[in-house]
Amino acid sequence: MLLGDFNAIPGGTSFLDSIVSSGLDWDQSSLTDAQPHHNAAREETYTWRNDREPYPPSALDRIVYSDSVLTSVNQFVLDTMAMTYDEAISSQLRVTDVMRDPQTGIHDHLPLVIDVAVKKSAPPEPGAAPRSAVASTTARSDR
Repeated sequence: MLLGDFNAIPGGTSFLDSIVSSGLDWDQSSLTDAQPHHNAAREETYTWRNDREPYPPSALDRIVYSDSVLTSVNQFVLDTMAMTYDEAISSQLRVTDVMRDPQTGIHDHLPLVIDVAVKKSAPPEPGAAPRSAVASTTARSDR
């Protein structure tokens, strides 16, 4: 899993596209770019916004993962500004928590969240014994 600030500005993501499509996944397929949505339910996917800059809100931050070994159970961009007051309070957040400077209305990077589960049919670690050997060894040691 790769995650963080890739500064993936629109039109300038060829490096990220190369990483995703490079066949780096365990099964030699493309990696998955999670592209989470705001609060898991909204249309927006941007992770950076500054209304005082001439640049549009963009998904500069990304989560890239191996979908051959991991399943995304839940993913979202935390945007407290899009929460109702009651949603924020019940989550123990303030509506302005994602703002860099609430006094001036300046946003910065929004937090990304992903919960993953390891797939049961995930490939073994490089150099590890084949799963059938591990399973049979485990079965013998349990006797």
